[in-house]
Amino acid sequence: MFLKELEIIGFKSFPDKTLIKFTNAINAIVGPNGSGKSNIADAIRWVIGEQSVKILRGNKMEDVIFAGSDKKKASGFAEVTLVLDNTDRVIDMDFNEISITRRMYRSGESEYYINRTQCRLKDIVEMLMDTGMGKEGYSIIGQGRIDEILNNKSDGRRIIFEEAAGITKYKHRKAESEKKLEQTEKNIERLGDIINEINNQLIPLEQQADMAKKYLKMMEELKILEVNLIINNIEKNKERLSDVIVKLEELENLLIEKESGIEKNNLDRSKQKSIVKELEEKIQAINNEIHSYINQKEKLEGEGRLLEEKASFLKLTLDKLSKEEESIGLQKEKILSALEEDFKALELYKGQAKDLSDEIIFKEDEYKNKFSSMDELELKTEEMKANHIDLLNKASDKKNSINSLMSLKNNVENRISQLNIDNALLAGQYENKISLLEKNKEEIDDIENGIRKIIERKKELMDKKQIAEELLKKLEERFMETRSKKDNVISRLKLLEEMERDFGGYNKTVKTILMNHQDIKKKVSGFRGAVGEIISVDSNYAVAIEVALGSSIQNIITNDEEDARLLIEFLKKNKLGRATFLPIRSIKAKKMNQHEIKNYQMSGVLGIAADMVSYDSEYRNIIYHLLGRIIIVDNMKNAIKLAKATNYSYRIVTLEGELISTGGAITGGSMGSYASNIITRKSQIKELKKEYSLLLKELDSLSRNIEIQKDKIVMYDSDINHCVESLHNYEIEINNKKNKNIMIDNDLEVIRSKISINEKELEELNAEKNRIVDNIFTTEKELEEIKSKIASVEENILKMQDNLKAQKEQSKDYNNYITSLKIKEAQLKQQILYVEQNIERNNISLDGLETKIKGIRNEVKESENQLILINEKINENKKIIEKIIEKQSEKRQILKDIEEEKNNKIKHLEKIEEKIDLLQQELNNIQNSIHKVDMAKVKLEMEIENMEFKLLDNYELSYRKALDLKIGDLNISRSTKRCEELKEEIRSLGTINVNAVEEFEKLNNRYEFLKNQLDDMVKAKESLVKVIDEITRCMKKQFIAEFNKINDNFNEVFAKLFGGGEAQIVLTDNNDALNSDIEIIAKPPGKKLQNLMLLSGGERALTAIALLFAILKMKPAPFCVLDEIDSALDDANVARYAAFLNEFSTQFIIITHRKGTMEAADCLYGVTMDDTGTSKLLSVMLEDKVS
Repeated sequence: MFLKELEIIGFKSFPDKTLIKFTNAINAIVGPNGSGKSNIADAIRWVIGEQSVKILRGNKMEDVIFAGSDKKKASGFAEVTLVLDNTDRVIDMDFNEISITRRMYRSGESEYYINRTQCRLKDIVEMLMDTGMGKEGYSIIGQGRIDEILNNKSDGRRIIFEEAAGITKYKHRKAESEKKLEQTEKNIERLGDIINEINNQLIPLEQQADMAKKYLKMMEELKILEVNLIINNIEKNKERLSDVIVKLEELENLLIEKESGIEKNNLDRSKQKSIVKELEEKIQAINNEIHSYINQKEKLEGEGRLLEEKASFLKLTLDKLSKEEESIGLQKEKILSALEEDFKALELYKGQAKDLSDEIIFKEDEYKNKFSSMDELELKTEEMKANHIDLLNKASDKKNSINSLMSLKNNVENRISQLNIDNALLAGQYENKISLLEKNKEEIDDIENGIRKIIERKKELMDKKQIAEELLKKLEERFMETRSKKDNVISRLKLLEEMERDFGGYNKTVKTILMNHQDIKKKVSGFRGAVGEIISVDSNYAVAIEVALGSSIQNIITNDEEDARLLIEFLKKNKLGRATFLPIRSIKAKKMNQHEIKNYQMSGVLGIAADMVSYDSEYRNIIYHLLGRIIIVDNMKNAIKLAKATNYSYRIVTLEGELISTGGAITGGSMGSYASNIITRKSQIKELKKEYSLLLKELDSLSRNIEIQKDKIVMYDSDINHCVESLHNYEIEINNKKNKNIMIDNDLEVIRSKISINEKELEELNAEKNRIVDNIFTTEKELEEIKSKIASVEENILKMQDNLKAQKEQSKDYNNYITSLKIKEAQLKQQILYVEQNIERNNISLDGLETKIKGIRNEVKESENQLILINEKINENKKIIEKIIEKQSEKRQILKDIEEEKNNKIKHLEKIEEKIDLLQQELNNIQNSIHKVDMAKVKLEMEIENMEFKLLDNYELSYRKALDLKIGDLNISRSTKRCEELKEEIRSLGTINVNAVEEFEKLNNRYEFLKNQLDDMVKAKESLVKVIDEITRCMKKQFIAEFNKINDNFNEVFAKLFGGGEAQIVLTDNNDALNSDIEIIAKPPGKKLQNLMLLSGGERALTAIALLFAILKMKPAPFCVLDEIDSALDDANVARYAAFLNEFSTQFIIITHRKGTMEAADCLYGVTMDDTGTSKLLSVMLEDKVS
């Protein structure tokens, strides 16, 4: 294996795509300081996974992206691709080439690829483990790494030894196993605590479960009895509700009749409004036309002014064009004179140019005849050089082949050793996986049983939640309906109270007195108020009393006649109209005697009107004066019967407001346009306040019930979520177990496959090793033959180059004379070109002047035509203006007629609206009656709904489902008594945990499950301890063996590099080889064995290089990047260092300033920094290096 290619884009000082193709030998990268050559080493470090910004020589990772320069903008990303030749399968992948790519964007995002397939950084690191190419390995050595090796702290030094010993993968696996062991121990401790806690809860919970069973049995009996009592109440209320609905339907039919009348009048009103609107639109349209005529007239007058200005401008333009035409004629004559002189000069220059051209052709033919053999000699020399380069390339290829074969042979031997160790480990892993698979299958069965139980519990909770949601929906609908009714009541109450404050229903005179009662009271102390203000009436009798009082309801009460007189004077003085006054002292009561009352106690007679009102005792005479001889009956039928019996001697009034006057006159019909509503309004205000109070209580009750249901739904949701969470946890657990089983099955298959592949590979490797040895022998023989041919070719090239040099000197004089002739010819051609360009320019100018003259003449003609048209347009506009003035006068007359028609339609519309107001008043009275019946209906519905809500709230039963529990022959009193007994028994039990039965079963199952899990974890811990011990044993054995080989190599290489002396590496603690510090002890020739810190800088650097070469000798890396590690060496040591490089089969990429190192390289690359501030790579050809 070797590093074949490196592609850099946007990395540090390489913004453009740069491709470096390396040979499988020694490659040197050279260049001045600051040119960016060390950035190539950084690029290799970065692509194989280096994460340390400090090692990459930056402050943050984004610093690796090209930051831009004065002449080149910054890059948006950095990308490096490293291509490895893997034909020898050092990396266990079935590819001849492996490319590793790392890309980073300025946003901080990174991407990693293996063979253009995206992967993780971890995949790259694991792939390169134990190959020497890892970021912690020894394939990239710079000054910083040399310092780590030489430093007293041996942590960095130790990493290199571990990579070389091939234990990095084992170390990684051990760390993962120790992490798992630590987590397992924590889990065991946590499970132990949980099991102890659960055990303490089980005994008291079992006792609670027994009490809960007894409690639930009594609750079930109580539930059946209470449900039946509620069903009985619901059925009774439904019967009452049916009667109320019939009454409501009758009132609603009457309401429809009145609404139809209003609708008919509304249609008529809409029609009249539509006509008025059409007339208004016509008026607007005519106004628009008149404005349009005005605008047209103004526009035409303005246009006329503009046309006159334009005519003046055209006359000035015609004068200006005449003068311009005369000036252009003079310019034309001057240009024709200049053209004549240019044609004469052109003829002279062309004759001179032809003579020079003939002489140049003659001299060039003479040169070709004399020196034709020189080109042939030069061609032969180039062919000989090409043959020489071809032979050198073949020699290089043979060297590379030998180095590759030697490296491949070492790799094959190392691989055979590694495969034997791997097969032993794989066999142990296989047994552990089998036992773990069986245990996981048993755990999956237990978890699936737990899942089934939770699903059943979740279904039960979902059903309960659905019932609660249905009830909540009904409650919210009732809440919205009740709130709407409350708003309606508030609206009506405000309207009635406002009418009460404004004394609505009283005539203008009385209203004025009442509204100014405080001022009047100061002048007339005996003023008491109107009759309608001093009485109050039950709502059932309000209509009847209001009819009985009639206009008397507006009578003014005073203390005496004098007060009445003063008020009459006040009315006269202020011209406020007339009023009737009732002085308390002079008014006499009108009563029926006891005999009359007894005689007329007939069916339907409700009493004397005066007895049906409430008032202050001082007003008794006035009330009996007005109502003492008026009888109130229930309906018209009974009123007629009573009137006949009394020979029409009394005024009789029905509850609905029909009136039979003394003498027999009967008054009846709709109350809408008759009643003043003074009494009924007071009654309505009282009723509405009562209704408002009830609705507030109902809203409060509904609000509390809604919150209760919401709390229940939240509780159910919480329980359902708990179930879902438990299911999710179980599913995760079961999926984890199943995934583990799949992974274990995969691992088993992988282990079987790996063992089989390893055994097959061992056979192939042994055969491959024998083949490599044969190839090395054959290739070395071929290399010697090629070297002999190279020497012969180099001798022939030198002879040909001497002959070619002599002929080139003779041809130089001929070339100089021919060149001077060509210069003269070029000068003449330049003069000819200048004259021709002058002629061309003058011709163009003539054409331009002709075009201008033609344009001026066209413009004159066009301006004259425009002047004629403008004069015609001015005359035409004057005629149009006269016609517009006539049309404007006609439209003003039409507008006057339409406005008169509109005023007539508005008067008709006002009459229709008066009619609608009367119908609306009748409609309001019907609506009041509907409201009372509807309130009774709502009250019954609320009671039914409250009882149904009670079923849902207390027992989670709809009315329909509750009927399934109905007892056929229910004894109400006995059932009520039994309910009280059961409640007392339940209270005596005290606080009960109803969930104890389920909680006990659940907790007990969990206890058993956790106990089994604890046993499994203890077994897993024991298994992990065995695996860690086995890995540690293998690591120690392999590390010590490889460490001893490196030590032997180190002593040997040290002696060669220093020309004698000795060196060794020592473990400070032989009992703990895997953690022991590593000391380097060196004894250069002529010195004592001593610690590195006592050596000179050059000696220390050469010692570190010796150690690196010792490692490479024991385990060659596929490639090795050496970044200026020779900078501290003197020339003699550089020569030794350079010579030693050729002894290895490893591919070297050396960054250096030292001449001796460059001379050892097979291929040179030069790095320069151009004026854009970017690095450029130059390939130094082989012949350049030789010269």
